[in-house]
Amino acid sequence: MFMIDFLLAILIALLLTAVFAGGVRGHRFGAALIFFFVILLFGTWAGGVWMAPIGTPLFGASWLSFVLVGLFFALVLTALLPPDPDRVKRVPATEVEENATPVVVFGIFFWILIGGLIAAIIIHYLTV
Repeated sequence: MFMIDFLLAILIALLLTAVFAGGVRGHRFGAALIFFFVILLFGTWAGGVWMAPIGTPLFGASWLSFVLVGLFFALVLTALLPPDPDRVKRVPATEVEENATPVVVFGIFFWILIGGLIAAIIIHYLTV
């Protein structure tokens, strides 16, 4: 069951990453695409295994649960993306230096989120 859930989560995360990277106007993913995929992968996997099964099983896994959780994570992550730099007013260099710490904080919160999602996945498989 572990491998089927994992493959289903990868497939859904790849598909949603491709759709959202290609079809979202006003945002430029760039280097954030790998972070988007990683958060989407672990979020889809953790949510898919913990959510109540919905729909008909595919190879023993409830695929609709994974799709709904993945879509939710993709929409939330897209809403949190900064706008396209070409559409944003340029700021002086002095203001940019003041905003340097949120990047470090984002890195810390990213790893805390990934660690929490992995812990949720591990706990699910240990209790089943």
